[in-house]
This record gives sequence, C-alpha cells and structure tokens, in this order.
Amino acid sequence: MKSVVCVIGLVVGVTGCSGSIGGDLRGNAGSGSATSSGLGGAGTGPGSAGVGGDVAGTAGHDSGTGGVNTAGSSAGGSGPHSGGAGGGFSNGGGFSNGGGFSNGGGFSNGGVLIDGGKGGSPPTGYEPEPSCNSAVDAWIAFDSDAANFNRDLYVVRPDGSQLTRLTTEASIEKEPAFSPSGDRLSFTSNRDGSWQIYVLDLVTFTVSQLTHRAEGADHSTFSPDGHLLAFHSGKGVYTIEPNGSNEALIASDPATYDNPRFVGNTQLAFDRDNEIDAINLDQTNARNIIANDTALSFEPVSSPQGNEIAYSAGCYFEPGRSLWTAASTASSRACNGRRLTPAEDTLDDTHASWGPGSTFAYQRVDRGTNIGRITLLNRAAGSLACSLTPATQDSRNPCWSAEGLQLSLPTAP
Repeated sequence: MKSVVCVIGLVVGVTGCSGSIGGDLRGNAGSGSATSSGLGGAGTGPGSAGVGGDVAGTAGHDSGTGGVNTAGSSAGGSGPHSGGAGGGFSNGGGFSNGGGFSNGGGFSNGGVLIDGGKGGSPPTGYEPEPSCNSAVDAWIAFDSDAANFNRDLYVVRPDGSQLTRLTTEASIEKEPAFSPSGDRLSFTSNRDGSWQIYVLDLVTFTVSQLTHRAEGADHSTFSPDGHLLAFHSGKGVYTIEPNGSNEALIASDPATYDNPRFVGNTQLAFDRDNEIDAINLDQTNARNIIANDTALSFEPVSSPQGNEIAYSAGCYFEPGRSLWTAASTASSRACNGRRLTPAEDTLDDTHASWGPGSTFAYQRVDRGTNIGRITLLNRAAGSLACSLTPATQDSRNPCWSAEGLQLSLPTAP
C-alpha cells in the first residue's frame, strides 16, 4: 500500500441555506412572495393555504362558472375545473386546501405524505449550510474521487478539519466502515481484479484481503462488538470473522438481499426489493421492518442502542429520495416513519450513518451531475444540515467512528 497523503484542497464553498418558501415541515405558512398565476380566483397571499389561486395562492385568470368539488359554486371559479373561492379542484389550489393534493401541499396536511411542507407557495429549493462546525469528537470515513477522479478512502473530522487521504492505489477503494475500536477500516476494492472486502489496519497502515468470493463482495460493516463483519455477495448476505475465517451465509433470496447492517450483535437488517427485513444470525426470527410498498426503501442502519433504524426511501411524488427513521422492533411503512431530510430536497439523500447521539452523516447526490456530497444532520429540533465536502468532487459512503477515537495519521512528506 502506498503512503497516506494529507489532502488540504478539499474545501467547501457553496451557497448558504435557504428554507422552503412554501412552509416548513410542521405545516407553517411559508415566507416567500407569490409569483405565479393559477386557475382560481384572487388568492390571499404568500404561503397561505388556499382561499384562491393555484399553489402559490395568487390571482387566477379566465372567469369560470362553478366548481366540481368541496368549494362548490360559492364564489365562482376561475377556470374550467375550479370551484368557488378555491381554484383548481378545491379550496386553495391544486386538489385541496393549500396546494398539491391536500391541506398545505403534497398528499397530506402541509407536505408530501406528512404534516408540514409544501403548503402555500411552492418551494424554491433546499440547500444545507455551506460548511460544518460540529464539535463531535469523532471521525468520518468516506470515499471520494477528489484526487484526479481516482476513488480513494478519506477520513475527516466533522468540522471539516484533518482531512486525510488513506489510499493512493490506481484501483477503486470505496465503502469504508470503522471497527468499533477504530483501529481498522473495512472497505471494498477491485485492486485484485474483482470486488472484494479488505481491511486496513489504522495503526500499521497495512491492508489484508478478507473475502475471495467468485461472485465478488461489497457493502461490509462491523458488528458492535467487533467480532464479525457482514457483507453482501451474489444474492445473499454473509458474516465473516475479521481474520477471514468462519464465513457464513445468513440469508439469501432470488430477489437479492443487500446492504446488511448489524442490529445489536445477534441480528442483521438488510434490504430486498422495496422492503427492509431482519433475521437473527442463527437464521431464526426472520421478520419485516419496513413493509414492501410502492415506495422504495433501502440501506438500513441501526441506532447505537439498536431500537431504531435509519433508511432511505423514495416517497410518492417527492423530487428526491429522503432519509427516515423507524422502530427496529416492529413493521411499518417506508414513508410513515420519522422524517430526517425535508420533502423539498430535490437531491437523493441516501446511505445514512448513525453517529454519536442523534447525529447522522449521509450522501446527498445530484442526479443531474452524479455528484455526491457528504452531509451532516442532527435530529434535534431546529438543527440545520451542513455540507462537509464540496460540490466539485464526488464523495460518498460516509461512516462514523466511535466517539473519542484518536487516530495517528501521517502527513504528506
């Protein structure tokens, strides 16, 4: 393995955070001005839920003669399908109060599938804070193409300091995962011709190959006690000891089980099609955590306590994929859990890593440019997400270390 290189050029520089003009996640009225014209009568102004116009609540056009839905023909519509004071199909534009399909936008009160969100004026976009100043005493490992588009492993503090490149091979190194003690990092590489799991010793900086599977292997993770790693290969999920012994198939399915993550030391959670399942390591107690649904759900990760999982979901009529949490002890639907990232984020929020307390690291990927950025978020009320890596490099697959980890990283010569 080549020498470790400290990178100082991966800087952050993007525009600041702007909230949704159309209301927050709790259904509060937005703050932006209404700009567009709709199908209804005169609206009441920015961010309000309906008495007129389209989702923006502005003046309409083309006088009408009646409505078809709840507003009836009370005040006269403004378009061929509008009703009364509401415009669109009902009060407030769109299909119901406040725009979209229901009160406040989207499908339900104030947003897409949950209370709050897109009511009143439509959102103008979402952007996390341009830099992070988290004081959490831990590290985040991730992979990036920052060095001449060659994908390598990096570590960084959550405030953006001490950014260090760990690998310099011409091959691809990705999907890092810290051991609980922080002295090792598992990862996926094609350095020997096929995708296999390797382990980097963070004390000696030597690399050992863990798997030798004909189907290849990827998506590795350590158990909380450090005694096992889980990984995906072919159509199943496996465990193996850190020295490469006692490889065991835990579960397989023609539809493919993938993205295994430990729930405590005795269970694995993983995704399959549009659902998230779990099973004991002794292959008993197979169960469902996130039900099979038309909403895509994938990449589960357990909370440190093992009582919750975070996951990514593609919810109905949302512009991008979003992050959610749900109880790991019961079955629920993908978009009925506790939302982490806002509905108005047009980028894909995926691959969450659950850090100390209620802090998450995840990748936020722009489908148009295929650029991912490592982003941090605290679940506490009022917290704002922040971008840890810039939009000029593709950075993905973040993983938190344990809190208080001390790394002795060599610098560039």
